[in-house]
Amino acid sequence: MPGYRQLSRNRDFTVLWIGDTVSELGSSLSMFAFPLIAYALSGSALTAALVEAAYLGGLCATLLPAGVLADRVDRKRIMLVSSATGCAAYASLAVSGAVGSLTLPHLVGVALVAGVAAGAFNPAQLSAIRSVVTTDDLPTALSQNQARQHVASLLGGPLGGALYAVTRWLPFAVDAITFAVACVTVSRVRTDLSAPHRRREPLRRQLAEGFRFMWQRPFFRTLLVGPRWPTSSPTRSSSSSSCAWSPTGCRPRRSASSRWRPASAGSSAQPWHRA
Repeated sequence: MPGYRQLSRNRDFTVLWIGDTVSELGSSLSMFAFPLIAYALSGSALTAALVEAAYLGGLCATLLPAGVLADRVDRKRIMLVSSATGCAAYASLAVSGAVGSLTLPHLVGVALVAGVAAGAFNPAQLSAIRSVVTTDDLPTALSQNQARQHVASLLGGPLGGALYAVTRWLPFAVDAITFAVACVTVSRVRTDLSAPHRRREPLRRQLAEGFRFMWQRPFFRTLLVGPRWPTSSPTRSSSSSSCAWSPTGCRPRRSASSRWRPASAGSSAQPWHRA
């Protein structure tokens, strides 16, 4: 498998990867600031969670249709429109924050729009990677693409906190700039990113097949609906024990030194919480 140094000679992949990395970092900044600003505006932890849920809801709802769209429309155009939408959305938050007119509905609306834009961008970006690299370079390219997401997640929180400490709307202003950088880098890709020519099935049938594919596989189905939690709250003894994760949720891992039992009056059992 070719190494990262050899892959760096691929101009289109390098340009695309740099722009996506910068944009991913900007999104991490905003995701850190969203709940903080929502809580500052409302004083409610539930409302703070609602803003982030709007982003994730828009993202999850868009991924499957966006995958179908990436097989029908030029991927470069999808990425440009998505990046421009993110730039405009976050710029509106930065301007509203700077003039002191930022409201909670505006914050939730931008979070939803940004989630939809991210959901449309990701399938097109993954398809674009397959177009700009050779088959031999693809495993290395995909691993490097995955690494940028983890790096952005690690750096987004500290940098977002530092920017938020300067002024509340600054993370959104920086994020708008990162989306503008992504627009520039995507526009500089020379490889033809048009959708492959193939027989097109009806859109509804493709969506149904995609959903059926996920639902029939336990792993994807679990990711789709979330883990199941016990209806009752088991408790554990004071000796050490741990929680074993499975596709259907968190299950107690038994050991010789500890056992699980229902709580009784006067016992030293402690409530079970998610690890």
